[in-house]
Amino acid sequence: MDVHLKVYGLLAVTAAIGLFGIATTESPQPKHYCEKSNAEAIALSNIQQYAKSTLKSPRSARFGYMKLIKNGQCVWYTASYVDAQNGFGAMLRKEFAAAIMFDTEHQQWEMIGFEWR
Repeated sequence: MDVHLKVYGLLAVTAAIGLFGIATTESPQPKHYCEKSNAEAIALSNIQQYAKSTLKSPRSARFGYMKLIKNGQCVWYTASYVDAQNGFGAMLRKEFAAAIMFDTEHQQWEMIGFEWR
């Protein structure tokens, strides 16, 4: 019987420590969707999808390094390039600049600027 009391006591202490640990390690929720940790990755993906939608051969697209710069609360800018096949199958490099924002009112991403250079 002593063994059972020790096991139950150990389980109770472990559960209490676990609950206390969970309660004290929670991080505050972001105020807006665009402050979430994956918002930059989603912005990047949306820019790439938009660029692909304008190409003759979107499946051939290979993007260069894209550094996103956050300007304002939910706006990101970037300038980069994409290598993709043209209508004749030749790989060409096209440079672009893009700006995207998360519209907090409508809860959706919006391309606010895209320009091939």
